[in-house]
Amino acid sequence: MGCAAANLNSGKPGPVAALWRVLPTDTDGVTGQLLTDKHPNGTALDNYYYYYQDLTGGTLKCSSDTTVRSVSASFDAAAAKITKA
Repeated sequence: MGCAAANLNSGKPGPVAALWRVLPTDTDGVTGQLLTDKHPNGTALDNYYYYYQDLTGGTLKCSSDTTVRSVSASFDAAAAKITKA
């Protein structure tokens, strides 16, 4: 993943994260690992599993923008607290 996957090396805007909605039985297409095991900080709601994925690999060496890091951390914390309204 890292900066190349987020398109941050190109000088163009790109995603730094993703919020996923999957079935609790869905698996990683490469490893076969349950996504609920691979991303344990998610939450189950209405028969779906939601989790946040940081696409920068946890660092932004390609960017000195500390705001992006702060936003990423905020999304991570918020995604872990998803509840039904």
